[in-house]
Amino acid sequence: MTLTSFFYEFSHLDRDWFQKFFDLLSAELGDDVAVIQFDRRSFHTIKTLDCPENIMPIFQPPTLQN
Repeated sequence: MTLTSFFYEFSHLDRDWFQKFFDLLSAELGDDVAVIQFDRRSFHTIKTLDCPENIMPIFQPPTLQN
């Protein structure tokens, strides 16, 4: 296991740019696999995103509101 950082700066974040991030990260990974922890923000859970096979998203459980 190795730990790697991947940064890409966008002017804003929406479905199209988040897909672009996935595509860029996937190309950078090549044959490697990334496991990424996401919160449940709306742009992280868009059902129309095409998550590449070498990216495995793990979603945080919802937080409890008191």
